[in-house]
Amino acid sequence: MIFVNFKNLYTFVNVVEHRGFTEVSQVMGLTQSGVSRQIKALEEEVGLQLLSRTSSSVKTTASGELFYHRAKQLLADWDLLLADCQTFKNEWSGQLKIGASTIPVNYMLPKMVKHVREKYPKIEFSIHSEDSENVLAMLLKRHIDMAFVGYKIEHEELHEQCVATDKLVLIGCDDLKPLKSLHEIRKAPVIIREKGSGTRKAVEEMLKTSGILFETLTVAAEVNSMEAIFALVEAGVGYAFVSHWSVQETYRPNINVLLELPTDRCFYLYVHKSRQAHPLIKMFSEEAVCRYQV
Repeated sequence: MIFVNFKNLYTFVNVVEHRGFTEVSQVMGLTQSGVSRQIKALEEEVGLQLLSRTSSSVKTTASGELFYHRAKQLLADWDLLLADCQTFKNEWSGQLKIGASTIPVNYMLPKMVKHVREKYPKIEFSIHSEDSENVLAMLLKRHIDMAFVGYKIEHEELHEQCVATDKLVLIGCDDLKPLKSLHEIRKAPVIIREKGSGTRKAVEEMLKTSGILFETLTVAAEVNSMEAIFALVEAGVGYAFVSHWSVQETYRPNINVLLELPTDRCFYLYVHKSRQAHPLIKMFSEEAVCRYQV
């Protein structure tokens, strides 16, 4: 019988996913030679060369590719087993890695984390903030346990659930001319979110439905943070389409909601189907749905 060190398995999976030793050594707190020794030990344990190394790249061999997928599933099953064991001790503990886009990470997730931590103080959260597109990419690579984002995708490996709803509003400031209809935005300076943003995608779809092409807008600035949008609008640089969540949670006396727009969108919680039954992931999903009662 072959006995395999789980630490070596974990290191191997990380090397494959990061496509090299340098980043893995930083993430795991090991030297590159330490990572190399663990990979060599694993290859000796199974009697196969799993990685093909050159001076510029690291790739899986044919056997290594098969081994990677099975090892990934084995580690997920082990993690699930440990989490299941916690339920028999009548306590929840462990770490949840959540990736969230701008609106959820700033205006929804903090209260949800506080609520869960009050009930289960031994749960630790690791939170990563990116735009929706990058957060979903992190989930597909299994760098995080859950993704909380503002738009929907169809992917055979992911399960999604709508946990909160949202509307878009158009904001301006006292120094800008009030707009009475959406079509007046055609000739006005606009501040937009970056590509990959769920809010930007929702704006593009809303404008298209209203007969306005996003590409025809007069863009004054493109930014990747809500704080920057509010600051630019407050300075009179231009108008902006934002989530009503951000307006509710941010008081700025010089900013006015000019129009409530005909949009209904969801914020989705995504999990990888292979980890959908994980007790911590399942618990957090249920708490999120219960909180917002969608």
